[in-house]
Amino acid sequence: MNYTPHQHKCYTLKVMTLRTQATEARYQADKAAGRTRALADEPSIQEWTYWRLIDNRYPHDRWYTRHHLLIPKRVFPTIKEATASELMELFSILFTDLDNNYDSVKINYLRQQTKPEHLHFHLADYKTDPEPNTDLINDLRAVLDLHTGFSSTVPVEQSESIKHPVNTTQKVCKGCQEIKDLDEFHKASNTKDGRQSRCKECLKIYQRERYYKQDGRDVPATSKDPTVAEKPKPLPPRNAHEAEMQDWQAYGERTSSASQKSWGERAKESQEKLNKRAVVLPGR
Repeated sequence: MNYTPHQHKCYTLKVMTLRTQATEARYQADKAAGRTRALADEPSIQEWTYWRLIDNRYPHDRWYTRHHLLIPKRVFPTIKEATASELMELFSILFTDLDNNYDSVKINYLRQQTKPEHLHFHLADYKTDPEPNTDLINDLRAVLDLHTGFSSTVPVEQSESIKHPVNTTQKVCKGCQEIKDLDEFHKASNTKDGRQSRCKECLKIYQRERYYKQDGRDVPATSKDPTVAEKPKPLPPRNAHEAEMQDWQAYGERTSSASQKSWGERAKESQEKLNKRAVVLPGR
């Protein structure tokens, strides 16, 4: 359907297709006129005992130079309904008879199939330079222009507001968007570069905010460094178990604070206690 996106504030994007514009238009016209045929009625390119190779009348020619379909002679929707004989021959066809004859073989799930009633495998050869989906690109640019006022005709990589690291020893912080050395990021084993996405300062602020917000509390302001969180008051216990756990936590904090005294202070206190208990014998 031809339309000008700016004529309407809200509109539906065109469906992304792997077919070229001409092939997709032919497919939609035949579908509307009822001229599409069942896969079982298509002529065979090659046949086996239980399977047939046919040509795709509406190929995905945006990406493929050759597009065939491998279908069972018996009509059924999913691979789970194939018999043992059909499966054995299928493996022989894909990995022996047709091995290295195509660039790829794939099967779509039912919700992506245009012929869900008949199981089919896609066998295709890729284009070296696939045709871009200009319809979808133009629609996305129109949405960007309409809702943000940003001129999408200017490539994003030319924007001066986007910062890029100079070398592999630097990266952009997700929090402050500044380029910093890797040493300013904590290590992380689950990332590609082995570092956190936020720098140490931004991560401290992020974790502090997350600590308060996960309980639905506002982040309190501090008189000192804003990245240092004040210790919040514990929430009232909801049951006896939580009350007991809070008592144990308070006991642990008292004992830990006492154990943090220096060795000299503890030794001095112990000596004073011994002096108070000392017994003075008569005649001495």
